[in-house]
Amino acid sequence: QRPMLEPVTKWIGRVHKPEMIVDIMAHALRVATTGRAGPVVVEIPDELWAAKISSFDISSFNKSCSVWPRHRSAAPESIITKAVNSIVKSQRPVVLAGGGAMASGAYDEISAFANDLGIPIVTSMNAKGIIDEHHPLCHGVVGQFGNVNASHVLKQADTVLVFGSKFSEFNSFAWQMPKKNQNIIHIDIDGQELSRSIPVSLEIVSDVRQAAQQILSGLYETNKNFSWEVVGEAPQQPGTKEDDSRIGPEVAVTMLNESFVGNTILVSDASLSSGWTSSRFKVRGAGRKFIAPRGVAGIGWACGAAVGAALAAPKDTRILVVAGDGGAAYWLGEIETAVRLNLPITFMILNNSSFGWIVQVERAMGITQESTFSAVDFAAVGKALGGGGVQVASIDEMRDGFKQALDCKGPFVLDVLSSEQSTATVPYELFDEKAVSRESAYSV
Repeated sequence: QRPMLEPVTKWIGRVHKPEMIVDIMAHALRVATTGRAGPVVVEIPDELWAAKISSFDISSFNKSCSVWPRHRSAAPESIITKAVNSIVKSQRPVVLAGGGAMASGAYDEISAFANDLGIPIVTSMNAKGIIDEHHPLCHGVVGQFGNVNASHVLKQADTVLVFGSKFSEFNSFAWQMPKKNQNIIHIDIDGQELSRSIPVSLEIVSDVRQAAQQILSGLYETNKNFSWEVVGEAPQQPGTKEDDSRIGPEVAVTMLNESFVGNTILVSDASLSSGWTSSRFKVRGAGRKFIAPRGVAGIGWACGAAVGAALAAPKDTRILVVAGDGGAAYWLGEIETAVRLNLPITFMILNNSSFGWIVQVERAMGITQESTFSAVDFAAVGKALGGGGVQVASIDEMRDGFKQALDCKGPFVLDVLSSEQSTATVPYELFDEKAVSRESAYSV
């Protein structure tokens, strides 16, 4: 187990005798919650589980031991002053919030940049929800699975204030945005991420929320306020062609905004589902209300994640799952778990009888044997497992299906017969006419 786990964990500890358990667990929590958060593993042999301990002291364990960040490190004032001076000199600053901003809990601070200073906010997929996405200065998720408005704004910024992003390939159009000639100020708890993917002008190692507070304090003293207009219209958001008779996935996801207006957490499966949800769904109110596996992780994780979210969420929170039929096939049996626990989960399955993204790649490469399926009635599967369900083939049917889902207290499967031709991928060429198109699955 150890060689398998070492590449994906921060630390692995093993309890060799019963008396070690307290110290090992204390260190495991220390490693997990210090610096960049990450998983740890504690190995406890079976015979030690059954062993007795004559005495032990767990008085040092408390809530603070398991909360990240364990310590909030601040940046030196001299570095903060440089950042503030650089921002003040700029004309078109933008805040790019990443997953580190979400993990650090910098909701109020990111909102303050927009509310108090007039600075536009864009986010990575992992930071979706760091600010209410109905805010006029929140432009959404950047990158290949994002909102074209967000990337359009980011392209025009002269200063990019980055809070806790590692510039993944998808969020940065394969490390082409933000551009190297933009003034990039990058804050991250992990110094190894600074200038690793995209060279930056100023590196700041700090807890994101702490650094945001420091920078805000400095900007307040200058009485500076920014109000700049975005030049030109953003490119058209990719989606479904008008002559396509099937339901466009982007239409289905957009309609979720109209129907699910209460306390809602959206859990997206991987692949194109993450693209539809990150670009079209709008989070109401700041908070971790959007959970996705960063776009291109392994499909089939959404149902398990939704069960966990439903158990952890405040009362009266509706959990939405958006997944393709290929991803849903991995977890259909877990709908029974949701039914047994009577969890308020609505499963919206985008059913195009195929591995949609794979089929698009196959067609682009001239492969005639496509990754398609026979027709499956997922609504019937949901009913057979004890939940509610309806299959829809039109906008009107889908609208009625949403009403049925909201009236259902427990799990409900909304089976949407969607288009296999639709694409959620935003090509970089929309923002750079000189860009060279790459022949890859990611650019289809």
